[in-house]
Amino acid sequence: MPARGRRVYPNGFLRVIPPSPATGLDNSRAISDYPNPAFGPAFSGSLIQSLRNNCLGGTDVLAVGYLTIDMANYCNLSNPSDPAYWQNNAAGMENNLFGEVIFTSGLGLPTYGMSTVNLEADSAFGLAAQSTAVPVRTFYARYWNQGDNSGITGTTTGGPTCANCGSGNPDTDLNVSSPWNIGYGDMREPLGLRWGARWFDLVDTGSGLSILTSNFQVWRGPYNGASCDSNGPTVVLTFFDEDENTITQGGCISPCSTVVDNFPLETQQTNIVAFGHPTAAAGWVSMNFVNLVDGSLFDQAWVDYTFEGNIALESILVPGTQLDPSSCNPLGYEAVTTTILPAVPAVPTGTGI
Repeated sequence: MPARGRRVYPNGFLRVIPPSPATGLDNSRAISDYPNPAFGPAFSGSLIQSLRNNCLGGTDVLAVGYLTIDMANYCNLSNPSDPAYWQNNAAGMENNLFGEVIFTSGLGLPTYGMSTVNLEADSAFGLAAQSTAVPVRTFYARYWNQGDNSGITGTTTGGPTCANCGSGNPDTDLNVSSPWNIGYGDMREPLGLRWGARWFDLVDTGSGLSILTSNFQVWRGPYNGASCDSNGPTVVLTFFDEDENTITQGGCISPCSTVVDNFPLETQQTNIVAFGHPTAAAGWVSMNFVNLVDGSLFDQAWVDYTFEGNIALESILVPGTQLDPSSCNPLGYEAVTTTILPAVPAVPTGTGI
């Protein structure tokens, strides 16, 4: 087992110094103490700039994007798209992160908020990936080098080759430099492909002003390498009113004339008035992010929606409802044959009362 270094700060914080970090600068430039306050104006400004949608060009555009936050085994400068991020075990597997997102108005009043999207890391994903040649759906699986490794020198036949995933065995895997939390791949559960959301579109008949409306906030997994000019699966939307009258939008309904691409960006917020829906004040919508023709096993999405009124503090943000039987094995992808069972929590021990 490789030797490990450690650095203890005066406040008692212990940081592991890996012998082979994810990048060559991790042990020299990723170990600084945070300033106090840690996230001041300079950081906020750089964060906003990094979130600007470069796909649209220019700098005077709204900040559009998302953040992923991983539990890390040591301070590092790498990203989930870097092979060494997984090979050198920079990412940890402890399920100990949670939080919330709060959107505020220009006056600083909270308008709406919700929990962060919390993903569970489960070793069952790594075990499944090692036992089958079929790619395994996980949150970061799009960055893996998955595929049949038969015929490759130095590997066993069958199963996926994943040069940046480690074998899961610290005694035999010479590529894994860290002796803690060894695993195969990211082992993080994926997000769903079918979502349900409620909507309101209530307008004052006299003035024509909106009384209650809804926005859909949609994140779509980085497909095809997360390139700005790559197209993902066309989203098919089926809108229902409360009497079950329906209108379908998206895809190419027979007879096919024009393909409607709903939610074309990786992250976006779109108001209900942008879609064709039943003439009603309220209803719900089924969102299908699956496209079996040119879609990918690694496509995934997250949906939340708002109810927003025309008076102060009349706004709420609600997470969408996943309609898949399982985000690991969604309907429509018959190639996903590996069953991922949920982790069984350990039985607590104690003397009792």
